[in-house]
Amino acid sequence: MNNCYGQKLNLLAVSIANALSEGLSDDEINLLAGLLQLVGEALAVIPASKALCGRSDQDEGAILK
Repeated sequence: MNNCYGQKLNLLAVSIANALSEGLSDDEINLLAGLLQLVGEALAVIPASKALCGRSDQDEGAILK
């Protein structure tokens, strides 16, 4: 698997977390963690909504038209 970057992404994520938390209190880190989690969940909605919007209007299960 030449294109498998899981370990590198893991190291990158830890490095970013350490850099972002530098000098912050525990409460500030918790708030930042919650915000970043929300951003991640919002990002996950984008491809899901694109998939729904890309379906034919004849699909009965579509939520968004």
